[in-house]
Amino acid sequence: GLVFFLLIGRWFQDKTYESLAFDRDYKSYFPLAIHKQTTAGWTPVVVYDLACGDIIKVRNMEVVPTDAILQSAEAFIDYSFVTGESKPVKVHANDLVYAGGRLLGEPVILKVEKKTSQSHLTSLWNNAVFQKPKESRYKKIIDQAARRFTWFIMFFSMATAAYWYYADPDKMWLILTSVLIVACPCALALAAPFTYGNMLRVFGKHGFYLKNADVIERMAGINALVFDKTGTLTQGAATVQWEGNLSQHELSCVKSIAASSVHPMSELIVQHLTMPAHWTVKNLVERPGKGIEGEVACQLIKIGSASFVGARALEDQTASHVFIAINGEVRGHFTITTALRSGIKETLASMDTLPVAMLSGDNESDNMNDGVNGGAAFIYTFNSVQIISDYLFAGKSTCFKAFQ
Repeated sequence: GLVFFLLIGRWFQDKTYESLAFDRDYKSYFPLAIHKQTTAGWTPVVVYDLACGDIIKVRNMEVVPTDAILQSAEAFIDYSFVTGESKPVKVHANDLVYAGGRLLGEPVILKVEKKTSQSHLTSLWNNAVFQKPKESRYKKIIDQAARRFTWFIMFFSMATAAYWYYADPDKMWLILTSVLIVACPCALALAAPFTYGNMLRVFGKHGFYLKNADVIERMAGINALVFDKTGTLTQGAATVQWEGNLSQHELSCVKSIAASSVHPMSELIVQHLTMPAHWTVKNLVERPGKGIEGEVACQLIKIGSASFVGARALEDQTASHVFIAINGEVRGHFTITTALRSGIKETLASMDTLPVAMLSGDNESDNMNDGVNGGAAFIYTFNSVQIISDYLFAGKSTCFKAFQ
């Protein structure tokens, strides 16, 4: 009976894992197919059928399915899914492009370096830092309780049998077996997998996914907190502010140009400008990592970096700046900053009993040090995995809070 109910509980827990697998598995982020160069031209193939040496084509906003060598001159890759940082990375010809990166800009040609199952993203997912140690020092609470409970029941049943052996020998075996049946630790054995399974399901409904059920129990021993900045301490939306001299007509033309681009900065500008944008854009040219230009209402409009529009770069590095030039004249710029989430300062202040650190691969923007530095250490890094590993080796049971 104990084994039967234990297996039922484990089966329920496994089914819970399966129901959450699509939402929490990194593979669900990859495209199902990619264009591969064959003798018949560019043919869609399943990404898991790619082999080393295959030539593939990735288009704008598509995800790179595996580690590959860039064959085109250059590309801009958004690694926000892998690193949590939204700033695009410029990649040159013959550079390695990692799986999970999203292409920003014109299509590029890549040469497959590794199979999808052997990519850098897969190695991160399976990194030993996130695996349960073979000889974990975290004992399961249920197992500890069941071990003591079993010995107690054995002692109690033997004591009961000894008493009834002298009081009424005919009832001894009946009472002995009754004690063992009623006090069977089946409930304890069943409680753990059912509890863990239900907790995983509840967490999943609220967008909080755990790699395995053992994390639930280990969370009770956390003695250090590490927050990822981008998307966790900061909001997904950004604050956009215009600084310059443009009429409503000119701003409408700028919005028409920005609406033709899929770049995140362009989308933020479009959301910020409330006037209608119904102008026809001609001769549109988008230069990845630099900007976009086109003709609207007989005006040549450029939107992009300072060097792209011919402006002088600003010394302020705490925010992103998008410059506007009309007919070769710089008319101003948009300042884009990411706002902190509501209640961050109070939340960190309530954690004053635990060491708190923040990770970021961006510049230290959004006044992070002034806004949330309630005793928290600000760590500027591109290698979040290494930081977590250092914490673990230092004896810290770390809770790494990051929403991807």
